[in-house]
Amino acid sequence: MESYFRSLEEGVKRAYSIALKARSRGFDPELEPEIPFAKDMAERVEGLVGPKGVAPRIRELVEEMSNEEAAIKIAGEIVKGKFGKFDDNEKTAEQALRTSLALITEGIVAAPLEGIVKVRIKKNSDGTNYLAIYFAGPIRSAGGSAQALAVLVGDAIRVGLGLNSYKPTDDEIERFVEEVDLYNTEAARLQYHPEPQDIRKAVKNIPVEITGEPTEKVEVSGYRNLERIETNSLRGGAVLVLAEGVLQKVGKILKYVNKLGFESWEWLGEFAASRVTDDSEEKDVKIEPSFKYIKELVAGRPVLSHPSEKGGFRLRYGRSRNSGFAAMSMHPATMVLTDDFIAIGTQLKTERPGKGTAVTPCDAIDGPIVRLKDGSVLRIESYSQALKIREDVDEILFMGDILVNYGDFLENNHILIPAGYCEEWWVQELEREKKSKYTEYLDIENIPDEEIAIRISEELGIPIHPRYTYFYHDLTLEEMKLLYDMLKKGEVRDEKLYIPLQEKHLLEFIGVPHRIEDGYIVLQEFKSLLYCFGLVNGNFEEAYSRVESTMELVNSFGIKVMEKAPSYIGLRMGRPEKAKERKMSPAVNVLFPIGRNGGKTREVEKATRKGKIKIEVVYRYCESCSKVGITTLCQRCGEPTVFKRKCQSCGYTGDISESTCPKCSSRLNLYSERDIDIKILYERAKARVGSSGREVVKGIIGMTSLYKIPEPIEKGLLRAKHGVYVFKDGTIRFDSTDIPLTHFRPREVMVSLEILKMLGYD
Repeated sequence: MESYFRSLEEGVKRAYSIALKARSRGFDPELEPEIPFAKDMAERVEGLVGPKGVAPRIRELVEEMSNEEAAIKIAGEIVKGKFGKFDDNEKTAEQALRTSLALITEGIVAAPLEGIVKVRIKKNSDGTNYLAIYFAGPIRSAGGSAQALAVLVGDAIRVGLGLNSYKPTDDEIERFVEEVDLYNTEAARLQYHPEPQDIRKAVKNIPVEITGEPTEKVEVSGYRNLERIETNSLRGGAVLVLAEGVLQKVGKILKYVNKLGFESWEWLGEFAASRVTDDSEEKDVKIEPSFKYIKELVAGRPVLSHPSEKGGFRLRYGRSRNSGFAAMSMHPATMVLTDDFIAIGTQLKTERPGKGTAVTPCDAIDGPIVRLKDGSVLRIESYSQALKIREDVDEILFMGDILVNYGDFLENNHILIPAGYCEEWWVQELEREKKSKYTEYLDIENIPDEEIAIRISEELGIPIHPRYTYFYHDLTLEEMKLLYDMLKKGEVRDEKLYIPLQEKHLLEFIGVPHRIEDGYIVLQEFKSLLYCFGLVNGNFEEAYSRVESTMELVNSFGIKVMEKAPSYIGLRMGRPEKAKERKMSPAVNVLFPIGRNGGKTREVEKATRKGKIKIEVVYRYCESCSKVGITTLCQRCGEPTVFKRKCQSCGYTGDISESTCPKCSSRLNLYSERDIDIKILYERAKARVGSSGREVVKGIIGMTSLYKIPEPIEKGLLRAKHGVYVFKDGTIRFDSTDIPLTHFRPREVMVSLEILKMLGYD
């Protein structure tokens, strides 16, 4: 493993050295790669936000504690001056907060830089000082948990600086109530839309001020011109942190509040009371259906199962090689039978334990049960079987299992709820009987036939195998009586049970496979069913008269029966899976503007036929040879060029520090519209990269950036040669879905075993 990671590091270093050499030639906006090389998360954090020398301390802390705890600890050490002194307490607080948030997000998102605008020390009405954190829209990239923890870290910084708590006015509290609703209706739908009373309680009690700069053009209409809120516009970053951060992630905050002894956060316990319970209370907690995930449905994204509804997805604990945290698995047959709406990586909104997940296939769990158009009921056990019968399906009676790992419940502070009786559970029951003669069935894939399963249950006192366990608990006692009356009229012929064609829907409810033949319902598997209704060994009428539940009833006749699906989970489709190359529309090879000179196809070669073309590009000036160009290094003398500003009205040329033309008061831009000899640039580019000129290079009409710095045409030629396209931010991107994967087979990734060994895989 060490050699594998070492080979990755060496490969990255080689790529960096090539990039550095290419950048040094001056064709790009910078002379070095903008992204610094970092060996690990600690170096990423230091390189991203600093302070200098913090990386070794981060490594020490994350060895001893979680990233979140380390972030709170490192914030306190920055405040105490362990990594140097800053200009004032505001700068100290800002550095501590940025470093902590970078640590929480592992230095891989923009939130620590762009999501926090500034930190200020402001005054309460009583003259005491408090801490105010200004958030911006990019804080969204941190995620709800990190947003919430940023506020908690802010409180730790406040305490470290000896500041008082924030004391909001009534108008400031109501301003937040208005903004949350306004954001949800005018800006973007919130993942979690808190109630007004929850907003009021949170703003009143959070010890630091959550505020921010305007992120939307829309303004509030009620609580305007407040002294301590500098804008009447919507503060999107602040709304996100309060709603999707603090109020949505109360359980996560409370975990660290209790563990680290934070004061001033006791009020948070009321919000978490409905989500967190101790072990002694779990058995008394009633799990109610949650409708939150099906609010604000989007057209075209189906609801797969309603909240805790019978026949929905059965909860099954566990992990497959491609599932884990925030990634659940369902049977591939379910994907087929839901009209392929669900693909690998599709985002699902879930009833519990969290708000969302990515989905992956797993064929080792229970698949769906369906009724065909001819009335037959089938248990679908493979992808190929689903493809074969998909056109004949009349209704899906049971959606199949949803495989959820324990970590999702832990992470979301959700109590564990009962899971269905399944094969891995039964195998452990059998394994406890070490002297058993049935050890061959310890192989989970070796399913005993029905008679042997009944014999094992009778002799060893363990529950009947899950294969022959049905959804009895989904029927009422009255429905069980109707089903009993139907079963006792049955007749066994040729190892099949023939029963009258009546109350068929009850067999469908409990998931018993059967078919219709000559006016009869025909069951291939029926022996355990007869046992559970007292038709082999027992008196149904006597048991029916004394029991209070269906499960008590089926356990009255000599074999033990477990609940097949005590918990169903509701799911709906969220965002469709979109792992694909990121392209502009239409796709382009180079961000070089050619106006309308390339025709409808925007081909650079067509533009060269006109010789010089008029385009808006960056204005860079060489002070050595007085040449105006578009590159970082002068293409005539090789000296560095500088940015200049140009007046489009009168032609005045100014320094980069100027913004207004001193002659005509027009705006000065960092670019100018001028004639560029595209033919010369194109021919030089072909010569540099050894191009034959047969590549069709597609450019852009114009640029919308502040500087309007074009890419070198050489890049376009190389990309066109290899069939590669560029996105509008200058990156060649493939958007992939982040899903756990612990194992893979060489053929699945289309790489030979020899190459994988060469890469360092054992």
